[in-house]
Amino acid sequence: MKKLIFVAALAVAACGETATEEPVVEEEVAVEEPAMETAMAADGMPVPGVYEVTLPNGDVWTETVNADGTYTSAGPNGEAEGGTWTQDSPDRYCTTKDGETEPTCYSETISEDGVWSSTEEGTEETATIVRVG
Repeated sequence: MKKLIFVAALAVAACGETATEEPVVEEEVAVEEPAMETAMAADGMPVPGVYEVTLPNGDVWTETVNADGTYTSAGPNGEAEGGTWTQDSPDRYCTTKDGETEPTCYSETISEDGVWSSTEEGTEETATIVRVG
């Protein structure tokens, strides 16, 4: 009986002690985003950059193509537009203007004399492209 009382007393004493456990610290794990594949332009360089686009009517636009898949264009009379771009191969560049759902795609080539041409698919409208930045 004395042993039972002693064990019971130890159990009560153990319950009265406060546990001094270390707080659990959750470890933050950095999740690495997959690297965006660098699309190649018709000139063999990565697509992101600044381009001077001369339309068939002679108007010159400046197009800034960003690595995040967006672009902005500024026209000669203050016109501006933007949207998203894709380029699955060096000879095909597509843009989807803000507010539109269907892309417009262009077949792109560089001639032997180094002239970069971009023809809107389904038309004969060909622009001349120069990388300026």
